Amino acid sequence: MHGDQVPDYCNEQIVQKNRLPPRAYWLPKECLSLNGQWDFNYASSPRLAPQVAGTILTPSTEASESLLDTNHEWKKITVPGHWQLQGYGHPHYTNVVFPIPVCPPFVPSENPTGSYTKTFQVPSRWTEGSQLRLRFEGVDSAFQIWLNGVEIGYSQGSRNPAEFDITHAVNKDDGNILFVRVYQWSDGTYIEDQDQWWLSGMFRDVYLLCFPSSRIEDFEVVPHLDETYDDAELKISAEISSDTPCELKAELSYSGKALDSVKKKVSADQKEVFLSFDVACPHKWTAETPALYDLKLSLCSGDDIIQTIYQRVGFRKVELRGGLITVNGRRVLLRGVNRHDHHPRYGRAVPYDFMRKDLLLMKQHNVNALRTSHYPK
Repeated sequence: MHGDQVPDYCNEQIVQKNRLPPRAYWLPKECLSLNGQWDFNYASSPRLAPQVAGTILTPSTEASESLLDTNHEWKKITVPGHWQLQGYGHPHYTNVVFPIPVCPPFVPSENPTGSYTKTFQVPSRWTEGSQLRLRFEGVDSAFQIWLNGVEIGYSQGSRNPAEFDITHAVNKDDGNILFVRVYQWSDGTYIEDQDQWWLSGMFRDVYLLCFPSSRIEDFEVVPHLDETYDDAELKISAEISSDTPCELKAELSYSGKALDSVKKKVSADQKEVFLSFDVACPHKWTAETPALYDLKLSLCSGDDIIQTIYQRVGFRKVELRGGLITVNGRRVLLRGVNRHDHHPRYGRAVPYDFMRKDLLLMKQHNVNALRTSHYPK
């Protein structure tokens, strides 16, 4: 394959198309889960996969008519989930040896491909002028997206979330057809190799998100303890997107008790805002005493609150002193374990309750460090 014949999933120069920049994790108040049953087609290679048509749905359209290519067989599949654990293909387990011929950045032309479709309606309460996004928390290994026949973008890096602005392609008054094509192998496969099961598909949550036209795009919260570990400063930086003047307000509380607040005016052309708190004698975070404060960030226009983000914050300082790792000035002994996201039935689509039990079991056995097994979380 050469030049234009090389698909994106075999081109190491392309890891995304139209993907929004990564940001701090939070979900806006207006959030619609797209989890559940999707229409699904499994093909042994991309050339045999269904094609995308520009069909537009109306609210009266029958669900059976949502399929984009009726020349192919479609069945139901659960998202989040892996197609190998729902009757398509089979899981691979390898450690050192790859399950495909090694020829980076290329993968075999027989590259199993899962095509997913789902219809959705935009909630009527979502106001005009909002920005609408699709968010995929995890897709293995690479994927392309179309909405109502319009190509939206491409992404790989299966353990990382991917967001796309779909405002231009959404029908706010009619139904929408979302089409996602997932490739089992990509050039990313060569750097995601590890000693675990190879499993494919949309294995984490999928969301439709609504952001206001004036919004916090991203933020960072950094707690600083002083040299004696007695007092602290909480530094906040926020990236703002707004065509009109507004105000950013930060409020800090602990155990339901308000401690302090600070606010700053934001001009229409200002992109970044900095705020800070001085916190006297904060309750310090350790693995044994995980004290957390509540931070509330609000973007306001006059007396109206446009957007609110809640973030929990712990005050701690991790340092290397005299060759030893210290937390808040005290040396710590790391009692760690190696962990993969894995469930015996659902693979990497791990239910929350199962993950919580896993973490509680670790705490009960004095585990205070976690190795996330080769890949970003």
